[in-house]
Parts: sequence; C-alpha cells; structure tokens
Amino acid sequence: MILRQREFFGWPPTEADPAEPSEGLVLHYNGSATSLREHADCVAYWQRVRRFHIDGNGWVDIGYSFGVCPHGEVFAGRGFDRYQAAQGTTAGNTDYYSVSLMIGGVESPTEVQLGGLAEFRGLLLDLGVTPCVRGHREFFATECPGAVVGELLDQGFFS
Repeated sequence: MILRQREFFGWPPTEADPAEPSEGLVLHYNGSATSLREHADCVAYWQRVRRFHIDGNGWVDIGYSFGVCPHGEVFAGRGFDRYQAAQGTTAGNTDYYSVSLMIGGVESPTEVQLGGLAEFRGLLLDLGVTPCVRGHREFFATECPGAVVGELLDQGFFS
C-alpha cells in the first residue's frame, strides 16, 4: 500500500483536534463524478477538496481522515488520531475514520482502489480499530456514499 502523507501535498501538520477513532471507518464519495484518469488528476483533486473545505466550509483542514484514489494510493487528509469533519455528527467525527473513495455520480470504485482500501483497513485493524465499515448516510441525511458504494455496503461487501 502506498500511503501519501500530508508532506507529499505540501501541507503543514493539521491543526485539527486530537481524537481516538476506534469504532471503524466511514465511506464517502464526491457527489458529482470526479473523472480522475491520471494520477496527477487525483493529486490535484485532493488539493482542491482541501481548499474547498477550508475556504468554502471554514473548516480548519480537509474534512476527511484519508482518501483512496482510483489508482489505489491512500492520501492522508487529517490523518491518524484527529477529529475530522466529514460525518456531520460529533460522535461520528470523533469515533470513526472517514475515507473518501474519490469517486462520484455513478462511478464505481476500481479494483485497485478497493484493494488499497482493503489494505488501509488492514492497517487500521492492526492499530486496534474495529472492522466496522459504514456509509456517511448512516450519520447524516445525505446521498453519500452514493448508490454504487451504498449498494456495496448493503450487500455486505466490506464485512
């Protein structure tokens, strides 16, 4: 698994509050299609998301703990052991890691992306995080993580 730390993107350490997420991870998607073809598109997308979360939402940093690009690389957002802003509830943001699959619309995760997510989930398990995988919609009235990922969750794909 390739884990791209914040320094890769030229970001300083996050100013997000410390937290101890241990209840599992929550999957997210973009909403509209991302159309990420080249790896450089993934890097630019992740940087745009961070700018939007800071400038548009007024958050201290990108809302997600991590992202997994269609090429299977894991991108640090707020990172490990940080309160994040993606779930829409205090308990969700404190107790779970949030992972954006960096897709949207009717885009499906790639096989290598699902492989990167599985490897990252294994790392979380090694760190003592429970195997629970939930969708954003379980915390907040939203379409996220979208129909495609929602169906995978409903079918128990991540169980």
